[in-house]
Amino acid sequence: MNRLNLLCISLISIFILFSCSTEQIDGNVINNEAFLRTATPKAVTVPFKANFYTLRDYSFAMDCSAYASENPNEDFGAPGNYQVGDGNGTHLGKFTTTISFCGGPDFQYKAGEGVFVAANGDELYFNIPPAGVIGQIYQVFDDPFYELWFGDAFEFTGGTGRFAGATGGGVTDSWVNLIDGGWDNFPAGFLPEHQTDHIFTGTLTFYPGSKSN
Repeated sequence: MNRLNLLCISLISIFILFSCSTEQIDGNVINNEAFLRTATPKAVTVPFKANFYTLRDYSFAMDCSAYASENPNEDFGAPGNYQVGDGNGTHLGKFTTTISFCGGPDFQYKAGEGVFVAANGDELYFNIPPAGVIGQIYQVFDDPFYELWFGDAFEFTGGTGRFAGATGGGVTDSWVNLIDGGWDNFPAGFLPEHQTDHIFTGTLTFYPGSKSN
């Protein structure tokens, strides 16, 4: 067998060896091709917008006792507010949502936590307002339908599936229909399951290539 044939056979053998090679990582033998298929997805930062509504739900008793204070100007120990709803959002599609928070004096609130649940079950978590911040709700007197408004910051705090490790945030534009007939009809017109219409806008950093639930 001449040298040329030997060289060709050697090159083919080397090619086969590397294409089928394995590597030792953290004590586990893995196949190169399989490793590449499961490599960590790359994060992307994209604009975010969600349009949705929530209704007050009394079936869940949120405990806000941890925020009670001897100072009445800082007392957030009243029964918590729990809300449920649905809507549509970028990178979410149609989703359901739950939000809970602790109310305080002068239309203030804190410790707000929420989740958007996409149609496939992936969850995106958020705080509103951000942890440690007190949110402010304002009375509205010149609108025929809404009596309250708030525009506080929110922050994403992770999730599941493609939203695992998600970060980012933005600001709300939220309007509350609290009273049937407006402030002139309070308290008779108070709506126990009052509706809040929300628009959340901001940015979302997440991993779209991650495996969903």
